[in-house]
Amino acid sequence: MATRDIEGRIVHVTGKPWVSGPVSARLKKVFGTAGDTHPSDTTETVTNDTGDFTLTVAVPASGSAEYEFTLPGGEKVTASLEQGDGSPIAFETLLAGG
Repeated sequence: MATRDIEGRIVHVTGKPWVSGPVSARLKKVFGTAGDTHPSDTTETVTNDTGDFTLTVAVPASGSAEYEFTLPGGEKVTASLEQGDGSPIAFETLLAGG
């Protein structure tokens, strides 16, 4: 199973880190890779003392997976994620479309 780490930092409008803020990613459409089926599912984490977080999600060997991310303030954003070279991707890069 291919996975990809998403790394980011969440801060309040004041610029202060959002500490212990929940961040989640929900796979929106089922996909299969190498004999595994990945149904719609959610993974969650919380931000650390500096507002940083890492989420590890499944990605298809080709094409992309669409995830809905929920941020600490309750905002929801949708982004597509490819396997790429397998290296971590910055959340802000996903928000910018790639």
